[in-house]
Amino acid sequence: MVIRNKIFVTALFSTIALAPAVSAAEVQSMGAQGSAQQASAVQAPANVVNTANTNSMALTENGAGSAAQTTSVDAVKTAVEQNIKDHVDVPTSYLANASQASPFLAGVNQVIPFEAFGGDGMLTRLLLNSSDGAPWSDNGTAMNPALLPLANLSHDYTYEVDLNGDTAKLSGADLLSYLKTQGTKTYQATVKVYSKADNSLVASKNVTIDLHGATANTSATTDDVKAAVDQNIKSSIDVPMGYLENANGVGPFLAGVNQVIPFEAFGGDGMLTRLLLNSSDGAPWSNNGTAKNPALAPAANLNKGTYTYEVDLNGDTTKLSGNDLLNYLKAQGTKSYQATVKVYNASDNSLVTSKNVTINLNGTATKDDVKSAVNQNIKSSIDVPADYLENANGVGPFLAGVNQVIPFEAFGGDGMLTRLLLNSSDGAPWSNNGTAKNPALAPAANLANGTYTYEVDLNGDTTKLSGNDLLNYLKAQGTKAYQATVKVYNASDNSLVTSKDVTINLHGSATKTSVDTVKSAVNQNIKDTIDVPASYLKNADKADPFLAGVNQVIPFEAFGGDGMLTRLLLNSSDGAPWSDNGTAMNPALLPVENLTNGDYTYEVDLNGETTKLSGSELLTYLKDHGTNTYHATVKVYNKADGSLVASKDVTINLHGDNSVSGNDSNMTINPSNPSSNNSGNIAGMANKDVAKNMAVKAGSTNTNNGQGTTEKPMLATRAENDGSMTKSQSKQGTLPETGEKSTLWITFAGIITTLISTVGLAFKFTQR
Repeated sequence: MVIRNKIFVTALFSTIALAPAVSAAEVQSMGAQGSAQQASAVQAPANVVNTANTNSMALTENGAGSAAQTTSVDAVKTAVEQNIKDHVDVPTSYLANASQASPFLAGVNQVIPFEAFGGDGMLTRLLLNSSDGAPWSDNGTAMNPALLPLANLSHDYTYEVDLNGDTAKLSGADLLSYLKTQGTKTYQATVKVYSKADNSLVASKNVTIDLHGATANTSATTDDVKAAVDQNIKSSIDVPMGYLENANGVGPFLAGVNQVIPFEAFGGDGMLTRLLLNSSDGAPWSNNGTAKNPALAPAANLNKGTYTYEVDLNGDTTKLSGNDLLNYLKAQGTKSYQATVKVYNASDNSLVTSKNVTINLNGTATKDDVKSAVNQNIKSSIDVPADYLENANGVGPFLAGVNQVIPFEAFGGDGMLTRLLLNSSDGAPWSNNGTAKNPALAPAANLANGTYTYEVDLNGDTTKLSGNDLLNYLKAQGTKAYQATVKVYNASDNSLVTSKDVTINLHGSATKTSVDTVKSAVNQNIKDTIDVPASYLKNADKADPFLAGVNQVIPFEAFGGDGMLTRLLLNSSDGAPWSDNGTAMNPALLPVENLTNGDYTYEVDLNGETTKLSGSELLTYLKDHGTNTYHATVKVYNKADGSLVASKDVTINLHGDNSVSGNDSNMTINPSNPSSNNSGNIAGMANKDVAKNMAVKAGSTNTNNGQGTTEKPMLATRAENDGSMTKSQSKQGTLPETGEKSTLWITFAGIITTLISTVGLAFKFTQR
């Protein structure tokens, strides 16, 4: 018989774990032969079985509950002792909202599976330590996961919670009615856990259950409600700005305002009417009731559904409610409203009592408020200390809101230039880059986040600059006054709300070089014309440093480096030491006194054919062209944005190496050598345009590492290659076309060309 009962219980619980419900009739139809207590042990209400389904199935799938993994008696004893509370307070709503005995009273004065102990909506769930913070739903409607009384519990135990006194013989609906009738009351009870196999008592624990009922034997009477409204509701309240600002249309903020709702909801979290209760002083609040703080009761022993209420606002708000009313109140901003709290009897809607109250809403700043604030709170002129600008970094807040639109509430942030525009900044703390995180200064009272934006538009060259680019520009300019306009916009549609013209006097660091200083230096410190000695060009064995800054942009502070062509442009170079290629490393000459590093760049643009040349190519070109005059433009730029700061036209007279013409003048002609009269060479020399075009190429191959160009006598070395004459003739084509020596050389070259042509023609005629 015992074996049969064990098989039945095991099979039955497997059915419970998988099926949605098991009724008493179904248990009997399965042939149960156990004791009455065994039968009751498996007759868990349908709701409870559903609640435990998830955990039961999980246990079955994991093998928990099998013979090999039966939870030990000692483990159950330990769990009852450690996991079950000695005392529990049951909230009023839990009992009031229990619409039926199951699941709220499942396991109370009845035996059910121990694994169902922590089902959602069950009174016994509250006895578990793990219930603290766990979700709850009245009547288990949310089907929150069950809480196990101990981990890996097998299906081998049952339990009951025995209430003492008059409740001992009650269970189910009878017990629920009794408890609701008794209202708030303390009950002593005993948690008992049995072995399902033989119904022996495994463990027990005495507990105290404090039930908070909807009534204390009697519901709040009409007189009680009248007294509560008179005594518990304030005559006047001040509603913080953030409460109105953060309220949303679907939230509880205006519940009960210009609309009738249950009186017991009067003190709900996030509700305006909550603030009318004296008990709200010091009570928690969350915007829109997101924290779900406990409701505050407007009257003691208030039965659910007995009374309703509304708070009627006067004036234009009378016909508004919900989101329409919320939008109206926000638009009005700070304002006082007269209102009447009215409580009705829910059964016949008769007025029970009323009370006049004043509600002071501290709303967000209106457009008129913002206009007034900009006019009154923002200075017309400010002086910004030098170190504020000097210490500002690119990623810091110094220029936030300058030439860029940001929220208006950020106007007075620590370390911000715009903070200084506020009258309230006088004497207020400041930290460079806002490192101290000093409190922000509000540009207007009751300014709501996200309602308005602003920008401070600087005029002139700064209009298109912002952020790090603007910071670099301002630092480069040094001390300077800027005209600017403070503009405030409506964040919703970007329409201009108000504006104000201001003057910002920035004091730059004394070590910073201003643009005006650079302009003056370029005009006064740089010569109009220079003569470069022949040896300087001849001995330049590489482009750097001689041509540094010529047709290329480099730092302005490098302008007067030793061995640099641009050094010679400085007035201060007269009498200053020079070394070819800068080998002596003589001190650099500054183009501007106290010029700061990294603020400016420059280039000297040569005109004509040299425009696109730089470096070694330019050096070769200049050497090939020898003595020549070049027009150039000195250009100085702002490094921050590449803008042109100053420029000056100059003339550079380069004196080339005279050894080129000397060597060419000593060329010999051997008319007796037939090969010298090669028709190809003659034709090539006769074509002056081709010769000129080859000049650069020829020059680039005859530099000889800076040792000067030396040509072998033309026509005397025919064995070298057939192009030697062409190369020499090309060099003639590249000589300067101005100057007395150049004219004589061209004449001489023409005579030689004529002679060669004559000899060639005679030779051909003789052959014929």
